[in-house]
Amino acid sequence: MRQLEECTLMVIRWSFSSITDTFTLVYASTFNSNDFGSESILPTDAISRDREKGWVVEDGKRLITFRLMTFQSFENRLISLVGDEVSKMILYQMGNEIGRVAYDYSREAIKSESDLGPVLDSILSDRGWGRCGVFVKETRDGEITFTVQATGTPSSHERTSVKPTCDIESGIASGFLEAYFGKKAHSHSELACVSTRSLYCMFETTFNQ
Repeated sequence: MRQLEECTLMVIRWSFSSITDTFTLVYASTFNSNDFGSESILPTDAISRDREKGWVVEDGKRLITFRLMTFQSFENRLISLVGDEVSKMILYQMGNEIGRVAYDYSREAIKSESDLGPVLDSILSDRGWGRCGVFVKETRDGEITFTVQATGTPSSHERTSVKPTCDIESGIASGFLEAYFGKKAHSHSELACVSTRSLYCMFETTFNQ
């Protein structure tokens, strides 16, 4: 199992580096302490296209874009190649890295725990990843648990499933929290999902005290 996990992480770093590179390009040098409290903490420049280079550009930074159907096709293809359990781990780790990168470039906007939800919501909504609420904190049995509700997640959009499907989004929430606290979560789970006919998705991340 250890070997499988190491191999999986290698696949993540190699195959999906462009995803986190995109976030890095988007968020680098775009945040300052005055951004938080405005409607958006992301650049407001319109997205433009450089036809000669084949680039999509915002605020002088290159983006890559694809339709939601293509994104879900990536997920489905991964599941068909490596199976449900391994694909869930890979997708979660992808999201976890995205969450960490997103935090890294928005840290100046976060003054306290109460800012985590609003800042992440601004990032997600501006990038088309849906909306999230505030992180609800609960301490019990030597553990600290954060739960957050989300709507409009790409992985649950127009999908019907018997199991939650938002592994990337769950990883984003956990990675964002892990980066803020500077430690790995003890556990994580998706408690509710729109794809299973819930009204919203709910992600839970637990840390040891």
